[in-house]
Amino acid sequence: MHFFHDGLKPTPAEVQLLRNKLVHGIINAAEAAVFLRFSSSATAPPGTLTDQIEAWDALCRSVSIPCEPLHLAVPDFVDGFERLIIVPEQITLHQVITLLKRNMDVWVHPEIRDELDGMDLQNRRFDHGSYTIWVREGCEAERELEHNQVPTITLMERLLLGLLRFKQSGEQLDVIGGTLCSGTRTSSGRIPYVEWSDEDTQLAISTRSDTAPASLVRPRQVII
Repeated sequence: MHFFHDGLKPTPAEVQLLRNKLVHGIINAAEAAVFLRFSSSATAPPGTLTDQIEAWDALCRSVSIPCEPLHLAVPDFVDGFERLIIVPEQITLHQVITLLKRNMDVWVHPEIRDELDGMDLQNRRFDHGSYTIWVREGCEAERELEHNQVPTITLMERLLLGLLRFKQSGEQLDVIGGTLCSGTRTSSGRIPYVEWSDEDTQLAISTRSDTAPASLVRPRQVII
């Protein structure tokens, strides 16, 4: 492609070609550098995609979990969904909660604590492999979603999102309400939710019934 040599910005069609090569694992280092530089400027705020991929890669490397973000397909950018989450194939809920506990006080509901091994399976959106999703940037979960059929965040995804945010800024998510992790269910059918308690200075991972009345605990829509 000519822009490797003359510094020209690739066309949208050329960016898409690079995306396809990345998805199929046939992209080289020079092409990957061009894709990371220009795909974000074509779809998301400048530098956002590159910076976020690098942040996730650094987090995974710090705990020796393989990630290889350049080999991952990134969903098409949707306006308003500016925060990328990378879920490495080999990471487990046990590991994420352990990492959180190294940085803050964490309380885990007994039902979740007893089911962590089984919940690892249903917290994966796909049968195998690492994957990426987009979510909104906000500290608090969204108001009631207009359509119940949209995909929403899992417990694994919410905990990873909160972990990276804290690592980057020292800030917590869900300081007013909580995130309903409706992409996950316990064996009894209850839905996990996550909230931060300023009073207890503690991250709480609890559950509620799917028939519980609306409250400040809300889901987060994801783009997959």
